[in-house]
Amino acid sequence: MSGKGVKDEELMSLKLDKPGRVKSQEQLAKHTIDTQFEDKPIERSVYLLTKGDDVQKLSIVQNLPQLYQFEPNATVNRILPKIQQELPGSSSEFNIAAARIFQTLIQKKVPVNLLSSILQGIDSRDPLVATTWIETLLEVINHLSEIQIRSDVLKWAVQKSAPNKPTLYRVASCHLLGRCAIHPKIQSIEVKTTILPLVQGLAQDVSFEVRACIAGQLANIAQGLNDANLVKSSLLPSVIELAKDTNGVVRSASIVAVSQLLQHFGTDTKQEYIIPLFKELCNQTSEEGEGSYPILAREFGKYMTGLQNVFTQADAVWFLKFFKILSLKGLGSSQGDNVDPTQGVYCRHFCAQNLPAMTSFTLTRASNAMDIWYSVFRDLAADPCYIVRKSVGGCLHEVVGILGIQCRIIKPDIVRLLRDDAEDVLHMVVPKLGVTMEVLSNYGLLSRETSTQTSLEIGRAILKCHMELSKGVNWRIQTDLLAQLEHLPNCLPSDFIHQHFTPVIFAIIGDQKAKPVKAQAARLLLVFLRYNIKEIQRKWIRENLMNRLYLSTSCYTRHIFIKMCESAMTIYSKKYFKEYFFHPLLSLLDDRVSNIRLCTILLLPQMKAMLSPEDKALTQSFDNIVKKLELTEKDKDVFYTLKCTLKNIQMHQFDGIKQDTVLEEKQRQEDEAKIAQGKIVENFKLMEGLPFYSKRPVAESKPFKTSLTFPSQRNLASARNLPTFGYQ
Repeated sequence: MSGKGVKDEELMSLKLDKPGRVKSQEQLAKHTIDTQFEDKPIERSVYLLTKGDDVQKLSIVQNLPQLYQFEPNATVNRILPKIQQELPGSSSEFNIAAARIFQTLIQKKVPVNLLSSILQGIDSRDPLVATTWIETLLEVINHLSEIQIRSDVLKWAVQKSAPNKPTLYRVASCHLLGRCAIHPKIQSIEVKTTILPLVQGLAQDVSFEVRACIAGQLANIAQGLNDANLVKSSLLPSVIELAKDTNGVVRSASIVAVSQLLQHFGTDTKQEYIIPLFKELCNQTSEEGEGSYPILAREFGKYMTGLQNVFTQADAVWFLKFFKILSLKGLGSSQGDNVDPTQGVYCRHFCAQNLPAMTSFTLTRASNAMDIWYSVFRDLAADPCYIVRKSVGGCLHEVVGILGIQCRIIKPDIVRLLRDDAEDVLHMVVPKLGVTMEVLSNYGLLSRETSTQTSLEIGRAILKCHMELSKGVNWRIQTDLLAQLEHLPNCLPSDFIHQHFTPVIFAIIGDQKAKPVKAQAARLLLVFLRYNIKEIQRKWIRENLMNRLYLSTSCYTRHIFIKMCESAMTIYSKKYFKEYFFHPLLSLLDDRVSNIRLCTILLLPQMKAMLSPEDKALTQSFDNIVKKLELTEKDKDVFYTLKCTLKNIQMHQFDGIKQDTVLEEKQRQEDEAKIAQGKIVENFKLMEGLPFYSKRPVAESKPFKTSLTFPSQRNLASARNLPTFGYQ
């Protein structure tokens, strides 16, 4: 061997194990695999599982799914048996990795019995390993066969539920019995004879962990029994006993269990047992040191929904008053003294989440106590913790929809939430703001015909919300707000929108840096333009759009104009688009920036589809500028895109027009004709899916008269230092 070869070999042997330490030749030799295994993954895996160390064995287990994908038969016949053989004496890391991989293989229905290894792993002395294998079994139980469930899983659960077994195994038995009860292959009679007696025994276990766990599985047991009478006679005593348990964890679990079991109880059972039990649970949460009240607050809405048909008037008011007590936990009031502040926040947070259910309950069963309900809503909407206000904001649109005509009572709270200083609160209010405004408009709180004090308050609150969001860097929520403002023409007079919102939206186009925000602002202005009933205002918006976007010296802004035109194709009729947007957009094919030309070319098919035989002048202009671009374009990407686009146009030029497209175009033209006459037209597409959509009255205002209170376009432009646009 040459000197150079020896030197290279020496350099290759200098592998750093730790900083400043060189691996010995013995360590390198130990981890070196013979070259004969390089192209034989199965042989290599068997060799490493036999003679490799823990790290090498672990790598084989982790790569088992990939190995099975390429060598399924050899993996099943040679690798998996070897791994199962190695499991009992292997490290915790090896067992945990194998548990996760076995779960994947069983879910993929690999034809090999891995259940024995799972059950063997559960018996490990290492609690972490045993817990991991238990979780694996629970995840794959629905993928096991009927024989495996009966002969292995249920048998194991029966054995491990004995009082002398470790608590970990008794808890695992609770979970397994619950999963087996709802397994599609297990019959109700088996649940009654095999599982139910074990459940009744575990409900009286000496360990509170076991009692709490079995309480969480009672709903599954009831579903498996599928017999209301049997549930009442066999499970109800255990439920009552668990709910009166001396341990707070067990009582918390029983609160959840009862709420899940309500659907399995009949009316008589609810009246005789459940309502008194629920009252007792409520009273218990007020005791000193009791910590289950956050859980009760979380489940309170389910109780009210499930029991409202059997409540008396007195019961309904009692529970509503108790809900008010829960909604004040942790605020230092008489009801919330000696309460952990964190637990108090959780409690009020859950109360806020239950506001829709409590609103429906109050209107249905305690309509004479709306003042109590409103005091709860008001306090939660003004809670000192933003987490609680955030929860109120998330369900605000539901509450408004449920209140219906009574939604006017929470108008001050809606305004307060929109003006909230916490961005997290606004993040919850904004995504459903349009729905909220539509409901307010439907029930007369907002109006398209006249501006009211409410209109002014809501409008100012929305602008304050925009100002607060614009201070942050989250452009997505700003875009969401602008998208929600597309509902404004359905809820506020066009005059009001033009005076208060249009200048702000124009400012966004000039000030914002995020392109999605600018593009959505431009689209919003198109919506305002579409539903504005005054021609002088429509003209002002069109001209400023052209001045600020189309004639901008910034290619970045001109690209926003292209995006705006793309939106205009979906908002306006073809006739309107051809009259006001076709020529400016077409002229951008002659723009000095190649990217602008490229983006415009992508819209040529839609533009060509708009042209009819009557549009001779537009067709001539279209053909001339496209031919000119073919001859003069020097950018390779633009030229290639142009060729592909023209080919696409040529292929689809004889495609017919769909009937629904024709009807939609006709409807748009009719709406634009009404708007030109000063009549109000509603955007029904935005209202689809709302609860009042099918019954909302369509109000058509009287034609707009010629007397204008709005300043002229030229005076308005000069007042705001805006250039006028002379394109016709």
